[in-house]
Amino acid sequence: MKGALGIINRSVLAGIVTASAVLALLVLLSPAEAAKGDPRAMITWRARSYAPSGYAGKVMPSPNSAITASLELVSSRTGKPIDLSRGTIYWYLNTSFLGGGAGAQTITFRAPGPGNNLLDLSVQASYRDATAAPAQAGSIYENVKVPVSAPLAVIEAPYASNIARINPFKLTGVPYFFNLPKNKLNFSWEINGEAPTGSERPDELVVEVNPEAPSGSEIGVRIVIADPSDILVSAVKQIILTIAR
Repeated sequence: MKGALGIINRSVLAGIVTASAVLALLVLLSPAEAAKGDPRAMITWRARSYAPSGYAGKVMPSPNSAITASLELVSSRTGKPIDLSRGTIYWYLNTSFLGGGAGAQTITFRAPGPGNNLLDLSVQASYRDATAAPAQAGSIYENVKVPVSAPLAVIEAPYASNIARINPFKLTGVPYFFNLPKNKLNFSWEINGEAPTGSERPDELVVEVNPEAPSGSEIGVRIVIADPSDILVSAVKQIILTIAR
């Protein structure tokens, strides 16, 4: 992030979000479990919220996002996946029953509304480890934390700082973690508090600097990205640009 109101670089955002998701992706066995020879349980999840192509971080769910979670068991005896097609699997979200049944290795659900920043997703499963003789049956319980992010708005610029050295220059508004694709969202721009005109694409803003403006002059740019299907869902980003001659 460049300055207090800087432009967030996409790779920086990816690093921030990936770091916040690391704990949510780690599933560890206690020494007692390992001693019993229980299988290693791994819950993975994928949010169906929007992120731009090329984004390398973990795509976070936002409130009401669809999330798909899967359970995999790996035999502690052979290191091979255990067939769960005949196992009984039950899923829970924040201790409330989500669903399950025979072979319910995958489940899709929606994140709760605003106010739930960290979800507790747990699963209870019976299994039969037939990857080696003799077969071993048992049950296992595992849980993972799923972070929830508010939708984000990012302003991308053709330079690495908030200093405008070219005229005109183009800014791009990029949404993250909305529950609609980019072409379904509304984009509203402001330059020094006024709405610009003549933009060919709603996600882009071409800024033409007054040639008489002295070096060091500041330009305030603000964008609001909104979900037209829900008036409560939007993200705002504001940056201050400095003109350099």
